[in-house]
Amino acid sequence: MKQTSFLILLFILSNCTYSQQYKILEKSSERFIYVLHDKINSIDIQELSGLLKVNDDIFAIDDNYAAIYKINTNLTDIERINLSDSLIDFEGIDYNMQKKSFLLLTEKDFKENNTKSTKNEVYSYSFSDKSEQLIFDTVFADCKNAGFEGMAVSYDGSTIYLAKERDGNASLDSYFSRSVWVCKFDDDKNLNLINKILTYDEYPYLTDFTDIKYVEDSLSSYLYILERINSNVIKFDLKNGDIAEIQTFEPYDISENGKCYEGKNQNRFGKAEALLVTDSEIWVGFDGNGETFVKEWFKQWKNSFSEKNIKSSNRNSIIMKFKKF
Repeated sequence: MKQTSFLILLFILSNCTYSQQYKILEKSSERFIYVLHDKINSIDIQELSGLLKVNDDIFAIDDNYAAIYKINTNLTDIERINLSDSLIDFEGIDYNMQKKSFLLLTEKDFKENNTKSTKNEVYSYSFSDKSEQLIFDTVFADCKNAGFEGMAVSYDGSTIYLAKERDGNASLDSYFSRSVWVCKFDDDKNLNLINKILTYDEYPYLTDFTDIKYVEDSLSSYLYILERINSNVIKFDLKNGDIAEIQTFEPYDISENGKCYEGKNQNRFGKAEALLVTDSEIWVGFDGNGETFVKEWFKQWKNSFSEKNIKSSNRNSIIMKFKKF
C-alpha cells in the first residue's frame, strides 16, 4: 500500500574543495538536502544504509528494519515492503538486471569462544515470488562491526563488488583490511572471491568504505565508492585499474558549528552510509546512528519543519544531492 509522505527541500550553496591527489576541477556545488517523513504513518528512515535506482523508482534500506523502502524519484511517495524477519541489519542493496532480482547485503555481529566476529551474507530477493536465496557469506573473525558495508553488481550480472570498511578494532583508526572484493559466479552459481582492489598497500591514504556503485559508459566501467571519514566519492576506473577522480563533498559545513550530526563518534566515523549515482547527480545518504544529541542543522530549520508538519526528530536520515563529476 502506498503512503503519502512529505518532502522538505533545503537549498545550500557553498564552495567545494577537492582532493589534490587526482585532477579535479574546482567549482561551486549546489547541494540539496532532503528529509523524508511519512505524515500519515510517521515512518522515518532513521538508519539509512543503502540507495538504489531502478527505472523510475528509488529503493532504500534501513539497517534497523527487515524491509525495502520504495520511493518515487521525486521523493514524494513511500511504500515499505516488509521482508523476512531473519534479514536484518542491511548494509547494501543493488539490482541484477539479468535476473530481475535484488541483491541484499546483511551484517551480523556474534561472539564465539569469547571472540567478537562479524558475518556478512548476500541474498538474492525477488519481488515476484517473495523468495530469498543465500548466495554468499563470509566471516571476519575478531572483527566487530567492520565487515562489508556496500555492494555493487556489474550490468551483466557476472561480478559482485563488496566494499570492506575499516579494521575490526573500532578503538583504532586503522584501515589495513580496507579494500574492495571482486567476486564472480562459477559454473555451479557459487560466488567466489577472485581479487581484491583498492587495498591499503596500494592506497594507504584512503580510509573506510561505506558504499559502492557500478557504472558503465562507452569508454570503460567504473566503481563509485563512498569514503566516509574523508567525505569523498572515489571514481575507480576498472579498465585502467586506477583511481580516475576523487570528489570531496564536505557535508559538515551546513550549520553554524560545521556538523550535520553530533554524537560521540561523529568526528571519527561520520555518518555517510549510502551512495546513489545517476546520469547527472550523486546522492549521499546520512543515517541518524541512534544519536540522542540534537543536530545543529535540525535546530536551524526547526521552524520550517514545523510549518510542513514534519516532526523535529534528531534521528532522521537525510539525503544530500550534488552534481556528478
